[in-house]
Amino acid sequence: MSDHPVMVEKSGTNSARMATSEFNFKQPNTVPHRVLQPSSPLTLPEEAEEIKEFHFHIYWITSDRNAHDKAMALRKRILELVDAGFFKVVPLSTVNEIPRGPHPVGSYEVWVPFEYFARFYSWVSLHRTPDVSILIHPLTKEEIKDHTFRATFMGPSMPLNLNALSEKLDHVPLQYPELGLGYSARK
Repeated sequence: MSDHPVMVEKSGTNSARMATSEFNFKQPNTVPHRVLQPSSPLTLPEEAEEIKEFHFHIYWITSDRNAHDKAMALRKRILELVDAGFFKVVPLSTVNEIPRGPHPVGSYEVWVPFEYFARFYSWVSLHRTPDVSILIHPLTKEEIKDHTFRATFMGPSMPLNLNALSEKLDHVPLQYPELGLGYSARK
């Protein structure tokens, strides 16, 4: 006999199919469908906002040669997959061997448009090694917010030098408009 509760499906004439465990917990095994209403005009400025570009900063402890080598191997594979057309992301040509800007350790940046965010996030989740951390943040006019409470880390987090960032930019930083992705996508 299994250590896990056995789920038994029961159905009634006028009820949705339910899965019931030996603990008598009932849970629908289907999600009810919702009928969506036609789109209405946007009423709030926030409704028109959408984050369309992100940075993935790959970090390693500068004094750890093994971590550096793993980060460079990850970068090499990213470049190979870009060349193969697996995703359209742009690894910045500069590799920071020492802390630079807000980044406290060795790092390099990968620009990711929202069109490839899920694919890149999934891939890097599966291929990041434990000695490499990744800071993921959106690109908006608010650099400090983007690098703090809008950001997330894959792996251990690291403190950032926020003095290197602007509180509010005049415009969203457009990167690589020639690709026609992210904020530069054709509408």
